[in-house]
Amino acid sequence: MSKNMFDLDDELLEDDNYSEELNRADALCMREQFDRALEIYNKILDNDLHNEGALLGVLKVHSKYYSIYDGPEIEKDIRIIERILPNINNSEYLDYCKKRIQNRKNLEQQANNKNNEYIQKFKNGTELFKNNKYIESILYFNDIIN
Repeated sequence: MSKNMFDLDDELLEDDNYSEELNRADALCMREQFDRALEIYNKILDNDLHNEGALLGVLKVHSKYYSIYDGPEIEKDIRIIERILPNINNSEYLDYCKKRIQNRKNLEQQANNKNNEYIQKFKNGTELFKNNKYIESILYFNDIIN
């Protein structure tokens, strides 16, 4: 059977007492039953705080199977993972982090574009005002605000 994006990395299952539970929780995540998966991951972490599969599983749950990049729970999960597993080299996690960084850059670029657009509109409105076109200037600024 070929490995696909929904399979756990093999290194998470090697010499792991929790492989059956991790597989079940992973299947629940694939079916978007995140509450049930989170219960399993937390149960594993209660017994083994350093379990990489469970730590990544909690992040998987909070990020809705690595599809959401920002949020307080995600920030917390990443801080915990980086603290408990400082040398983590899991491909699933690293891919998520790359996408997360790219998403932030895209959002930042969109914000900069929007700011530049507002600045240009403000300049246009003030130019109308300087040219004694007060009514047009007021109407222009009303359009910007609304």
